[in-house]
Amino acid sequence: MGGRHGQSCHHPDPAAHGLNVLTDPVWSGRVSPVAWMGPAGIAWEDLPQVDAVLVSHDHYDHFDAPTLKRLEERFHPIFLVPLGLRRLLLRHCGAQAQIRELDWWQSAALPSGDGETTVTFTPARHYSGRSPFHGDANRSLWGGFFLRAADGPGIYFAGDTARTRFFAEIRDRLGSPDLALLSIGSYLPEELMAGVHLSPRDAVRAFKTLRARQGMAFHFGTWQLADDGYQETLDDFREALRREDVEEAFFIAADNGFTLPSNGEPSPQPLPSEPDIPPESQEGDPPA
Repeated sequence: MGGRHGQSCHHPDPAAHGLNVLTDPVWSGRVSPVAWMGPAGIAWEDLPQVDAVLVSHDHYDHFDAPTLKRLEERFHPIFLVPLGLRRLLLRHCGAQAQIRELDWWQSAALPSGDGETTVTFTPARHYSGRSPFHGDANRSLWGGFFLRAADGPGIYFAGDTARTRFFAEIRDRLGSPDLALLSIGSYLPEELMAGVHLSPRDAVRAFKTLRARQGMAFHFGTWQLADDGYQETLDDFREALRREDVEEAFFIAADNGFTLPSNGEPSPQPLPSEPDIPPESQEGDPPA
């Protein structure tokens, strides 16, 4: 049904191998405005044919220009991006790139197998901007993606988001996903991060609100972007599962390279062992 390949990069397969999709791919050594700054990443790996690339927003750990350029040169995929992000992608990938901009709740149909997969751009509580020096704060949109094939599972990739009423609205408008990909890292210090990222407890509560069949955590264990450490994130995630009475098999925090079987069965893999909550916010706008 899908696999995890990095901080926010996944390979969801909503149409039983009929469509190869990547979300927020990064195969660069660092993610930052300058090459010498930022945490180190993972090496480039061989990929199967990539048909579509979904980019949730323009932050460097989600919009990695060198990776997107390499994907364009090798696969010429369809890029689905938020409203306002076409110009930046054209600058790095060239005029020949196939780009579709989407507003919240807009959908695009992608050919997959003998049918189509519908990809809907979903709202999130976050913000955009490449650098405080670019003057581009919130000039482009941000969000997540919900993928559903006519005869396949529904897969929801939340992108970066804080706790929000949108989870219930996504469930009501698009249905409960078979697989929900939710972030659990970069949540400390809480006074700075609560308005832009989910904490582990927030993620588990979102999983329950979505009524997802299976959950997979991301946004941990690759880039050190905030004060929470790798083991701290996993410990807090285990505690959140316990407090919310969710079995670990139904919401997993998998290592990079893990693939969830397409039969949809809950994974038996335990959480990696190495390296009272307020109600969901009614806000959807970027933080002040």
